[in-house]
Amino acid sequence: MKTLIALLLGAFQGVAEWLPISSEGWLYIISVFLLGIDPEKSLTSALFLHLGTSIAAILVLRKELMEILLESRCEKGGELRFFLFSATFATCVVGIPIYIYLKESLLPSFGKILALMTGFLLLAVGFILKLVSSPQTRRSSLSIRSGVFVGVLQGLSVLPGVSRSGITLAALILLGYGKRSLKLSFLLGIPVTLGASLLQIASTDVSMFPSLFSSFLISILFLRALLSFSYRIKPWKLSVLFGLIAIVFSLLLFIS
Repeated sequence: MKTLIALLLGAFQGVAEWLPISSEGWLYIISVFLLGIDPEKSLTSALFLHLGTSIAAILVLRKELMEILLESRCEKGGELRFFLFSATFATCVVGIPIYIYLKESLLPSFGKILALMTGFLLLAVGFILKLVSSPQTRRSSLSIRSGVFVGVLQGLSVLPGVSRSGITLAALILLGYGKRSLKLSFLLGIPVTLGASLLQIASTDVSMFPSLFSSFLISILFLRALLSFSYRIKPWKLSVLFGLIAIVFSLLLFIS
């Protein structure tokens, strides 16, 4: 793979990873249909590039991760730790069986429908939140029950077309976590995407390393900008905006 193409693919992954779209699906389409890359290699490369975005997320969210790992006596750190652990466990319980038994048997058209449904889900959550939002509907504490609920939904993101960031953001906003929702969604994605990428290292071509570098670099810049933006916008507006983005990209899948 040419270095320039690899850098561009990595840059695309660095942006798409944090939007409510299927980054693997779009990288696959671009690689196979526009660049003529082998389909199997394209899928492996798309999964491998999660390594760059995962490392970027670890760097950007290092403060929160340090609270989880080191501040064992801190109520805030312990609460977040149990929330993430319960969510990750639920994701594995739901996601692994789906990946093994169902993913290969699903038609591509079903993935497009799921992608579109994710967009409408975000829209619905945004408008519901706009109508019913009040101090009583906002949460400050992170519970294991909420972690399991979000983790189950995150497990569904192994299905083709389902955006992990989109479905977890919708769940977190609906649960009342407000402006924290986007950051929590990104924290939830670190163990999942990191694990998926590490499984692909052995079968990854060395030509993909420029993509890894650019996905890491662009992710840092885009993730910081997106988190800053999320704290300046009302949660319902963020949900509606992400829903519109998901719908537009989903409709493009139907004509691709």
